[in-house]
Amino acid sequence: MADVRVNGRRLALLQKETSLSLLIDKLDNIAARSSSCLTALVVNGSDVELENSEANANLQLATADVVEARIETTAQLAFESLQVAQEMAELLAFDIKVTTLKLWDTNAFAEKEIDTLLKDCHTFLTLGAHPLDLLQRSPLEMSATAQDCLRELDKIAQNVEDATLLAVHSQFKDTCHVLVGRVMPAIERWLGLTAVFAKELEIDRLERPNFGEAADVIPFRPVAGQVPVIVTR
Repeated sequence: MADVRVNGRRLALLQKETSLSLLIDKLDNIAARSSSCLTALVVNGSDVELENSEANANLQLATADVVEARIETTAQLAFESLQVAQEMAELLAFDIKVTTLKLWDTNAFAEKEIDTLLKDCHTFLTLGAHPLDLLQRSPLEMSATAQDCLRELDKIAQNVEDATLLAVHSQFKDTCHVLVGRVMPAIERWLGLTAVFAKELEIDRLERPNFGEAADVIPFRPVAGQVPVIVTR
């Protein structure tokens, strides 16, 4: 029997499966019963392409195989997206400092630094707005404070675009002023609004399904006097 674990817990009813495709079907059924979805599957340390049904149908599981499955609710995915967005905000702030120093000191176009800034900004903006898509919520349904959180994302995107255009036209000092004076404050304001945003989406306190075990509760707890962060334990 293969050793099959779901979210780190061994499920006896799955241990006798020998076909990977049948195992995936069972996992999908388990996920559906808890309004969740199978998001990742790893066999002996190698990721499985869940959509590749033909390859999975031809794969048989052996007794020594170790299978690790991850099942998540939509709310959990939204929670994690916001968590990573907050981590990306810190990385984006670091990118801005590096880019600003390079432009100010050399008074020359910093192609590598600006390219990194743009890529990280795109990732940050995608993650920050993704919870709305996952939960199929309209911004118009949310409070003014939560909408302000989204508006800050738009401001960050616009200001980074403005800074990039200034840099392309060799207006390096103005680029630095936009990055430090407009983008950085917008990031800080966004971080300060994420707690309200998470609460309205009901992902500020999340129960992770454990399929028969007591649920793990993951709180969203901003720390007083510091920028809010999502913490897991």
